[in-house]
Amino acid sequence: MRRFYRASIALIMMLTIAALVWPTAPQAPVHYQPESTQTADIYSDYAPTGMTAVARRSRATSVYINVVKNNGSSGMASGTYGTYGGYTVVITAAHVVDDCSAIIISSYNGEMETAQVAYLDIEADIAVLYVDPMRSMPQRRFDFLNAKRDMIGKSVVYSGNPNRIGLLTIYGSVAGYNYNRMIIHSYAWMGASGSGVFDSRGGFIGVVSAINIGQWLMPQLIEDVVYVAPIYYINEGALLGTLEVLHDAI
Repeated sequence: MRRFYRASIALIMMLTIAALVWPTAPQAPVHYQPESTQTADIYSDYAPTGMTAVARRSRATSVYINVVKNNGSSGMASGTYGTYGGYTVVITAAHVVDDCSAIIISSYNGEMETAQVAYLDIEADIAVLYVDPMRSMPQRRFDFLNAKRDMIGKSVVYSGNPNRIGLLTIYGSVAGYNYNRMIIHSYAWMGASGSGVFDSRGGFIGVVSAINIGQWLMPQLIEDVVYVAPIYYINEGALLGTLEVLHDAI
């Protein structure tokens, strides 16, 4: 029984450290600019008009992130596509793209582009990828605002690819904070890591980072207690400097 208990702990810790990256082999909001006619047509392909504008925006900017790690393993997670400082980028969780030999961004209609890491903060679990413009994606601009931590009780929504079952839009609400993470009452699972979390006004407040581990007789995953890495931890000066270097090198 003790051996089974220890094995269970090891398995759950492995899943959590992977922090929701689905293996293929194994408050300061960021605001977007108003919709344009061009992006509205893109939305209609996979963002039904019956949804709220924020939910549609979440779906329209969501992308798959396929990675190959330096140890040879591969996986899939989620991210949010947009522009920042005149460069096209994808914002995701740092653990998704850390120690990778290859990163490929895929839109939900099959367009693919390789990406390079422009910003990586392991502690905050925030990463920004530099990617060439994708014709199938809306070109919406990220604007970083001042940090705010007064969101408890506020509604949020994200779109991603939990459990590799396709694009899902999932709602929730901010429940609290713990250290450098926001906690939302929602749902997440492997593959949802890096999904962009939006508030009810369309502010991009962070990325899905991990789910909680509970304890009752034995450790167990609590998939409706979701940790979000707040976007305000990004160092904008460092990010812009790296984006400029990567752009000039191409």
